[in-house]
Amino acid sequence: KKLEGLNTERRTELIGDWNILCESVESGSKNFVGLANMGATCYVNSVLQQLFMIPEFCHHILELNIEPRPGNVLYELQHIFGVLYQKKISVYTCLDFYKSMDINLSVQKDASEFMISLFDKLSTELKNTERKTLLEDVFEIKTETVVKCEKCEVLSKIPATSFFLELEVKEKNRMIEGLEANLKSEILQDDNAYYCERCESKVKAEKREIIKSLPNVCLLYTS
Repeated sequence: KKLEGLNTERRTELIGDWNILCESVESGSKNFVGLANMGATCYVNSVLQQLFMIPEFCHHILELNIEPRPGNVLYELQHIFGVLYQKKISVYTCLDFYKSMDINLSVQKDASEFMISLFDKLSTELKNTERKTLLEDVFEIKTETVVKCEKCEVLSKIPATSFFLELEVKEKNRMIEGLEANLKSEILQDDNAYYCERCESKVKAEKREIIKSLPNVCLLYTS
């Protein structure tokens, strides 16, 4: 019912150097709604479509009570999800979302970098809603950096959280090989030696990353 009053017409606007007049396009198919590429925005659109296809995330975004304010990324994302959900048109242009994220339509960027920037903004704006920990509830990964001193064998453990897990793909045949490559131990020695507080000196040590817990939806980015 909340979506019934949502205006899914594309907001007509002239876009700077691109000189493109945006008009709503009537849907010829009721299956999916596409997001128009406004020059070099395919990396943005691919991220938005992927997030929309995650029910645990999309449904909670649509249920939020958000005041429409210029430059509000969370509101613009909810609007896009509403358009994609209703399927009243075949193609939609995310003009106001691009503006809220200060996206240069002529510059191609990395999708993972954009997603990190998007999550930073969403994390801040979600604090003013009833779903303050939505990102953590759906995407949070808990890791731990463990360093073992070779001399005294004392372990130093530093916990951390993230929304993304790096996946090395170069010369790898399987996903598990990429994950293992990023989690393999590293020897700290010579100029990169580890300072052990117990030994009160720089020593040779072994460092490794440990995944403590994974979410139901794990976001991976390749390297």
